Amino acid sequence: MGNVNIPERFIKAVLKNSDHGNESYSEPLKNILKIFMQDRAGCAEKFKDYKKKKSGFSLCVAYILSEDKELEKECKEGFDYFCEYLGDTFVNEVATDLKYDSGLENEDIKIFKDYMSGVSDENPFEQLESKFKLAYGGRISRKQKAYLYFEDSDKVHNIVQTGFLCAKCENVAIAEMGMRFMEFFTKLAPLKILSIASKLYRVKDSCKFLKGRFDKFIDDLNGIKVPKTYITGWELLYGQSHCRCNEKRKAIYEDILKRVGEGNMEDDAENYEALEYVDIRKQMAIHRNLVEKYNREESVKVMDEMFMDEYIRFIRVNMIDSKDQQNIDKMVSYMKGELDFKEIEEDINNKFKSSLENCEIGYICGVGSKEYALRGLKVFTALCDINMLKDFYTEFKYDIKPGVFERRKPDRDIYEFTERLETVGVSESVIYEFLCSYTREELDKPSKQPDDEFAQRLYRYAKEGKDVLGNLLSADDREKIFAIYQTGLLSSQLNSLVKMLEDSSVDVVKSALDTIKWADHEEILPFKEKIDEAEEKLKEMNKNTPVEIFKRRLKKYSKEALQLQLSKEAVSRWSTKLGGKPYLPLGEEHPEEGMYLLAQINFEEIPKMQGYPEKGLLQFYIKEETCGYTTRYFSEIIRDESKLQEGLPEISDDDCWPVIYSELKVTYKKIDDTPSVEDYLLDEEIEDILSEMFTDHHEKFEMTSQYEQERISNKIGGYPFFPDWGDPRKIDPDLLCPDDTERLERGEIILNEYGEVSFENEWVCLLSLYNEELEGLGDIQEDGNIYFFIRKADLEKGDFSDIKYHRFTY
Repeated sequence: MGNVNIPERFIKAVLKNSDHGNESYSEPLKNILKIFMQDRAGCAEKFKDYKKKKSGFSLCVAYILSEDKELEKECKEGFDYFCEYLGDTFVNEVATDLKYDSGLENEDIKIFKDYMSGVSDENPFEQLESKFKLAYGGRISRKQKAYLYFEDSDKVHNIVQTGFLCAKCENVAIAEMGMRFMEFFTKLAPLKILSIASKLYRVKDSCKFLKGRFDKFIDDLNGIKVPKTYITGWELLYGQSHCRCNEKRKAIYEDILKRVGEGNMEDDAENYEALEYVDIRKQMAIHRNLVEKYNREESVKVMDEMFMDEYIRFIRVNMIDSKDQQNIDKMVSYMKGELDFKEIEEDINNKFKSSLENCEIGYICGVGSKEYALRGLKVFTALCDINMLKDFYTEFKYDIKPGVFERRKPDRDIYEFTERLETVGVSESVIYEFLCSYTREELDKPSKQPDDEFAQRLYRYAKEGKDVLGNLLSADDREKIFAIYQTGLLSSQLNSLVKMLEDSSVDVVKSALDTIKWADHEEILPFKEKIDEAEEKLKEMNKNTPVEIFKRRLKKYSKEALQLQLSKEAVSRWSTKLGGKPYLPLGEEHPEEGMYLLAQINFEEIPKMQGYPEKGLLQFYIKEETCGYTTRYFSEIIRDESKLQEGLPEISDDDCWPVIYSELKVTYKKIDDTPSVEDYLLDEEIEDILSEMFTDHHEKFEMTSQYEQERISNKIGGYPFFPDWGDPRKIDPDLLCPDDTERLERGEIILNEYGEVSFENEWVCLLSLYNEELEGLGDIQEDGNIYFFIRKADLEKGDFSDIKYHRFTY
């Protein structure tokens, strides 16, 4: 059986690991192929047993018939069966697929089936071509339309690969069927068909499609008489798309390019027709390479023609009156250098749509000569805003080569890009704002060492003495603050940094003052009066920010709370602390196995708070893995180490997630804490205040987010912070049964996850901890928050027998 060639790559790639998730390689096919390796006759019999055969079976059979050249001699019965199966099923599979996906009617399908079956010798391509549905979006190339039928799908991949393999079969009838299939479908979408068929020659993905398999594929295409124009077009498409992956594929592309670039007069017409089928963007890149490597004047001409063709199409799409041929001619004259930019500037401002829907002109600017490209870029930058400029940079980045632009990788060349903007006359303020808005780096303090490439470019401008901050006086706050923190420490920016103090935004003034503090004392001395005025102004401004106004409106609902400051420091066993060894007198049992001391509060040493006991020690134990918890309260505190347990059980990381890494000393700051905007008891009051303050939802969201962020701190008492989806104590009226609704209206207690809720007997937050506030001292899983709740009445009585634990995770 050594002549049976069913390589592992087929089993693992063709029927299983298709680029589009083809799952047709099922258990039945595994069994068939395994048996076929050893027993051809047994394989055919096994194949007959499966009553339900999917499209993958036809692909499998086509592969067997095309690869096993000895099958007819050694297993005539199996060979005949497979040929009969394929002849009966494949035409119907293609017809069914066409019927549902292509837009062809029943009478069209019959025409196609007659052709495929050999009933009619006339190729119906011309008759059916116009009836295919068009895909959404723009054209693929100037020669080829984008057919809906050729959107990538498993079914399309199956039938294309099956048809290609049929054309290679030894059986004449099957081969003719495959040849008819390939003749029709390569006319419909040649490069797409060949690209799908080429996957049969790949191990797993395109990176393994190297020289030997590439040559075998081309030989097979020639063997089944695929037109040379299509083959050359596909070679160029594949080569240009993959030439940068590795040296072998680069060599493939160079060979193809050389054949086209050094072709004789007879080949030129066919080669340039082949290029007409290539995706326009890739076609442009190929022509650029032909110009650079082979000085092909024809390619220069084609590039300029394509540029104008695409440029005019862009104008027609984006001009308000695209039928105004006079304006279009005027724009083309500018592009050819026959008019100055000033002569079309009014048309650009008045006759283009106010917001461009795409950056199509971006790639148009990358195709023609340097002169065309720069003129096109100037038009684009005159039309676009900062966001459009960001989109343009994301998609297209260019570097000047001899006479042309060359595309680069998406994360490089910000220096070259800004130089191009300068070349076409984009203002400094636009360039600086672009750099500030595009950067992914967030700053909250002055920085001398920018990490982000955009920040580095901005910093370099400032080092060169450019007035970066002066050009950003009209920018948004986020851009101003970033630029202040990134460049404000340079003496070249000091004058404009002081001007920033006159800004009406609190955040900008604060950022400017923070940065000035780091400046050289002698340099800021001349501005001392303005700085002092700004500091006084900032105090007044802070009083009138939306957050401060909101706080004042909520002040009547404020509660006393202790804000906790944490530090790594050992304390006595009976002190208030987080983590460490718990206070545990002799004779007391340790909580259940795996419980971990989260915190303990010694009421005798914390500042007095209304409604809280003034003596005793309360402990909180948790087991993060199970959300288990328990609490202990000792009314009397023993301060004699000899009467406390020493041999406490060790808690390993396997037993419990170590929320607190080590023993933490607690110090306190007494605050008046205002409620969370999600507090369930103040829902209506808070909503009324917000409605009075804001009509814009976005502004309300921004303010409440800032307000909650300022409130977040580890606390004893006060109000906890709740994320946007609400207070877990709240009763959802939509989930209440009628009896519960009536009881709630009468002020009676009803149950929720904490046991009970009523307005007479509310649950208050006893302790709240937040992962973002632990700052490396601990870790609440999943960036979570921890809360302990107690009834208000129980807290006032010093009854800690019923405490509820809640852990929120994002």
